[in-house]
Amino acid sequence: MINQEMPDSNVLTVNQTGSLPSATTILGQAWTIYKERLSTFLGVLIIPGLIMVLFSVIPTNNEFLGIGVSSILIILLFVPVVLSQTWAQLALLYVIKDRQEKIGIIEAYRRSWSKILSFLWIALLLGFIIMGGFLLLIVPGIIFAIWFSLANYILITEDLKGVDALLKSKEYVTGYWGGVFWRLFFISIIIGTISFATTFILGYVLIPLSIPFVFYLFQLILGLFLPQLMMIYIFLVYSHLRNLKKEIAFTPPTGKRGFFIFAGILGLLTIPLAIFSKIFLNSLYSAREKAYDAKQQIELKSIQ
Repeated sequence: MINQEMPDSNVLTVNQTGSLPSATTILGQAWTIYKERLSTFLGVLIIPGLIMVLFSVIPTNNEFLGIGVSSILIILLFVPVVLSQTWAQLALLYVIKDRQEKIGIIEAYRRSWSKILSFLWIALLLGFIIMGGFLLLIVPGIIFAIWFSLANYILITEDLKGVDALLKSKEYVTGYWGGVFWRLFFISIIIGTISFATTFILGYVLIPLSIPFVFYLFQLILGLFLPQLMMIYIFLVYSHLRNLKKEIAFTPPTGKRGFFIFAGILGLLTIPLAIFSKIFLNSLYSAREKAYDAKQQIELKSIQ
């Protein structure tokens, strides 16, 4: 059943002209929510942070284990890292969505548990479709990325999954593509500038990055604060679009699926293509090296 809960009125104000609020207005709203729920955001990130630390200290490249055992160990450790990161991201989305209830860390994880597989499936679909779009002369990839940028928020708010979530995202963005593109570009520039400036000032001016682990420490600190602001911002973009188009009754179209499935298949093909290209280039390089060595030996014999 689709969740009919509408965004809270004390944060969102729909423009009566039928347009999205400005990028700076949405950023101000996001900042207000960010400050109110910061402690819960940080609490949610403790679990995946500890798992990442554990993963980094386990000696997976120990020469005594051998290549086979090391590879198996890396895979076994990679799975809980991915699951914990995915679960934490979903929990953060629920902290944002259900902010009026002021849910805690445990409750956010509880509500998000059932959405992990659906979230990963949407991420795979989105990744392959965007890659396929970039293969179609780049521009379609950019268009797809904006169309489907709201799919994860639709998953947790309206309980639509897979291709349906992607197509519902496209329905929301249709008619506002330029506005959504600008707002996502705006927040990306803000986050990128803060990240670069912080790393440069603290890392190169105040503390040399040559000190072990300093660079990674800065990245960890930035990762604890900046992504949450961006998630809130995009959720508010989605909420405003949902308010503007609340009268639309969504029926998953069947005709459009084929094109996006085709784009996804193209994106999927990039994986074996990349592997084949790597093998081919390595073989070509090896053949050139052997030819060069053979030529050197012939010239040496000729000189002798």
